[in-house]
Amino acid sequence: MALYLVRWPDLSCTLVTAHDEDHLGYLLDQVGNPEGCRWTEYHGPVFIDFHLPVRVTIDWPEQAGRPLSPEAVRIEDLSALAQGEAIQADVDASETAYEMLKAIMEFAFPATANVYYNALEESLDESQLRDALMADLTPLTEASWRRAHTERTAKDDPAAKLAVEIDTSMGLAKHWEAIATGTHKGDDDKFGGNDGLAEDEAGRMLSLLELLNFETAKSQTIPLRRHPELTLRDEANAITAHVFRNGFLEDLHSGLPSPLVTNPRFARISDPEMKKLMIESSAKLAHWLYLRELLLEKKPEAYYELLRVITLRASRNWDREAQSYDVSAPEYDQSCASCNYPLHPEWRCCPVCERPI
Repeated sequence: MALYLVRWPDLSCTLVTAHDEDHLGYLLDQVGNPEGCRWTEYHGPVFIDFHLPVRVTIDWPEQAGRPLSPEAVRIEDLSALAQGEAIQADVDASETAYEMLKAIMEFAFPATANVYYNALEESLDESQLRDALMADLTPLTEASWRRAHTERTAKDDPAAKLAVEIDTSMGLAKHWEAIATGTHKGDDDKFGGNDGLAEDEAGRMLSLLELLNFETAKSQTIPLRRHPELTLRDEANAITAHVFRNGFLEDLHSGLPSPLVTNPRFARISDPEMKKLMIESSAKLAHWLYLRELLLEKKPEAYYELLRVITLRASRNWDREAQSYDVSAPEYDQSCASCNYPLHPEWRCCPVCERPI
């Protein structure tokens, strides 16, 4: 993982870790349209303080050498934490923190940094600062011009149309379109996209059905939003275990194996059972999606902990990348004398040739 310093078109910047620039573009797009962003790998100092949004009062003992008693520590105000505010970050006045802020400011806002750090007097000239800020806001107007151009060309350019519809940059739109159309990469842009698309493929558009087959293999290993270890597949495993596996499907799966379920002539699930399975699974999935949106927005760590609990309880040993599984014939000691198909000891006929046992 690399640490990137990203300058947004407005007067803000972000430190974010990503596997590479392709992954970085994907992460930025989760927050906002990355059109006009610029970035660099950050190798400077890092010194950031974190604290919980609570107020604590401590009555330190007046006598030297006496330890602090638990009764001397009082939680005065935890209302912000109770209302869902997460851990907060601050930059202290240490020398390392000063050097970090200077390095970030010189990359993200060079004109303002030049005035700020080279001023001869303690009080900065507001007119100089205003001119510097306007200079550092140039990326905002440039990004606005590019978005306006994209909107004007969306009628005739499929990539521009995609960029407008999903509110992303042209670079990412071209990258996703190239992947969806199976175009091999040639001259990569900063998002890994390709400007040399074949003429007959350049006019193609990501349709809704094409999205269902979009990067199915790569999606198994993409990190879950803002989490360093959990992947989308880990989330999918937990959802599958909770929503589908631990429901009516478990009732259908319980009991002894029957020869009828291995015979393709017979349905394994009746229509009423299928309806019950789909209704109950959809209801549980809707509730899960409700919790997902609620927790990821307010308390993401609670959602990650929920995934970990379900994983430990129900899907700990599940595969994290496989997309299919070959079902082979069951292994039993006895086999059919006619077709050699393995037979369960309690079966009274062969499920393949239907010969009585």
